[in-house]
Amino acid sequence: MVVRKSTEGTKKRETAGIVIREKRSAITGKQPKAGPDLRKELTSQLDHLRIEGRQICEAYLANLDADIAMLVDFLEDSSDVKTSAARKMNTLKAWANTLDGLNTKPAKGRRKDLRRLDEAIRTMMKSAFG
Repeated sequence: MVVRKSTEGTKKRETAGIVIREKRSAITGKQPKAGPDLRKELTSQLDHLRIEGRQICEAYLANLDADIAMLVDFLEDSSDVKTSAARKMNTLKAWANTLDGLNTKPAKGRRKDLRRLDEAIRTMMKSAFG
């Protein structure tokens, strides 16, 4: 077995011609050992993951709110000369069908509900703004 240091923060271990990369700890830069140090390292990484998850959710929600605000502005803008009344009416009917078909259960906090919301908003954005 041959162990070589890599410049990418990983170690390459060659065993019978197979290269295995071992990830080093992002915090200490060393390969974590089993025991209390590993537990401390994992706890730290999970805490960081929790913070990142919250930041991602906040950014996602802000983007979702901005898209919905744009759709509301599209609805309220009746002086749009580019869009004919018939086309706008067809767009609004399509939106109504999309929203009627939306089946979410917010109390359950399911990821697939977020995906459904995102798909519905994306569909409406495409129909409104091309």
